Amino acid sequence: MIGRGLCDQGEKLGIWVEVDTIAENHIIQRGNAMTQSSIMQQLWATIQARKEEMPEDSYTAFLFRSGENEILKKIGEESVEVIIAAKGEGDDRVIYESADLIYHLLVLLAARGLTWEQIEEELKRRF
Repeated sequence: MIGRGLCDQGEKLGIWVEVDTIAENHIIQRGNAMTQSSIMQQLWATIQARKEEMPEDSYTAFLFRSGENEILKKIGEESVEVIIAAKGEGDDRVIYESADLIYHLLVLLAARGLTWEQIEEELKRRF
């Protein structure tokens, strides 16, 4: 489900560049790969755009239209899938399922009007 969930049915989330640059969406990219924080920023921007535009063919918009209970159900399913992967499916599968879980968590935050920055601030406060 990563392709459908994270990329809204195949759309790419980032632009690969050869030199350091700031893209139109102000995401900093270095070398030939996006930085971890820029990937999260780009994913967040995509989720916010889907929330505002609500395109019919978007899985993210489908989740927003379906409501918080559907989003929570997906978080539960993805959490279980991470546990199953960790118990016997290898690190690649743990990474794959963790990406799904994080995506659905970000959708929940957006649906509730919360931000990833608030999560980072809470983590910072704890450490």
